[in-house]
Amino acid sequence: MRSCVVGDYKPSIWGNNYIQSLPCVEAIERDTKRLDELKEEVGLMIDEETMVVDDKLELIDAIQQLGIGYHFEKEIKHALDSMFSKLDDLRMETKDNAYIIALLFRLLRGHGFIVSQALFNATNDIAYEVMKEKGFNILPYLKSAWTDLCKAYLVEAKWYDKSYIPTLEEYLQNGWLSMSGHVVLSYTYCLAPNLTQQDLDLFQDYPESVRWSSMIARLCNDLGTSKSEHQRGDVAKSIHCCMHHEGVTEAAARERIKELIYDCWKKLNGACLADSTFNEYFTALVVKGSRTAHCFYQHGDGYGSPEGETKDRVISLLIEPVQL
Repeated sequence: MRSCVVGDYKPSIWGNNYIQSLPCVEAIERDTKRLDELKEEVGLMIDEETMVVDDKLELIDAIQQLGIGYHFEKEIKHALDSMFSKLDDLRMETKDNAYIIALLFRLLRGHGFIVSQALFNATNDIAYEVMKEKGFNILPYLKSAWTDLCKAYLVEAKWYDKSYIPTLEEYLQNGWLSMSGHVVLSYTYCLAPNLTQQDLDLFQDYPESVRWSSMIARLCNDLGTSKSEHQRGDVAKSIHCCMHHEGVTEAAARERIKELIYDCWKKLNGACLADSTFNEYFTALVVKGSRTAHCFYQHGDGYGSPEGETKDRVISLLIEPVQL
């Protein structure tokens, strides 16, 4: 086993000035009262028996993502206990919604419930429903997407084990698949309204829009995270491949990657126009996914680094929040 180098993270950016900027006693008392009211209101929402499962799962997930789940531990446990007691019924109700199935599985397992993965064989269930309703089999296409993703992961694992730095071309041929965008888009396409067998035949080798969308996500991610991941001992990213094989500086490599992103956007736009056989619903999702990835990593690692846009959002949420 190779040991990974711990990233050189910067000191905390949150100094005493932020603490001193907190509200006065009167404001704290007012906000505390309002907080108690909101906690009671949210608690009642979690306990609401008539709320549909999808909405309740997303509510619980949002509460936990916000880091305030400890306020509602009793209510969340009661809600998940209730779901777990009728798991088979819920599985039947949600078997055509891969997102809700995955969310239910994650929340239950995260709270200590013993849930077999076999109960959530979403891919087979989805394929069965499509077969029953539309008369054709999407399972080979979904299995192919997962197979391609696992193969891409295996390639990167071999590179890592051998300390191999691929050429930029080698990296990108594998990297657009290891980003996993093609898996998400395969499900999106196969579950699109008015899908036909002819549409599936056209999707067999992935349309160009899927390739360029995944490539944009991969390159934007590399620009935002490659430095910290390299310090942790991760496999070489596009920037390091470019530097190593082309003998250029990091700054020059980053400019090269930005140019590639620009070219990918042009190719994606062209592909979306050319792929007139693919429905507008799917094309719109492809473009929106690319925009999201580009925006998230536009100013660096929007998740791993507390500076920049992330810092501004934290200040807006916690230090200078909207008045209740």
